[in-house]
Amino acid sequence: MNAAAAKSKAMAACQPRDIQQAMACLDTHWSEKTKTEFAALAAGDVIRTHIGIGMWIRNNWGLWQGGALHDFFTRQDVEHPDDMSVLLLNAYWLRSHGCKADWNDTAAISTAFSLAMRGRVCTAS
Repeated sequence: MNAAAAKSKAMAACQPRDIQQAMACLDTHWSEKTKTEFAALAAGDVIRTHIGIGMWIRNNWGLWQGGALHDFFTRQDVEHPDDMSVLLLNAYWLRSHGCKADWNDTAAISTAFSLAMRGRVCTAS
């Protein structure tokens, strides 16, 4: 198994139960370069990760077929796996910009990211 496949397998094994755990898993398994590149994206460009890491998240963390992370989102009325992965990546981006929030509050994440899209990224408190 090559290094990339081993890393993907290790990250898939995380099986997070909520957004906070998913972000911790990304922290553990993403390289510093990947974290820096992701943080450098403009808010409007985060959606470009939907096909790459977003698809990986949907396919490997049970968002299509059900699992702990899927169940977490559906309890918060987030029904579609695409929306689930977008919320997770938006939260990760916000946190990388110093935002403080309850990272398991999908409504707060949506509001904060909507403001970021209009140029009003929250500040660290």
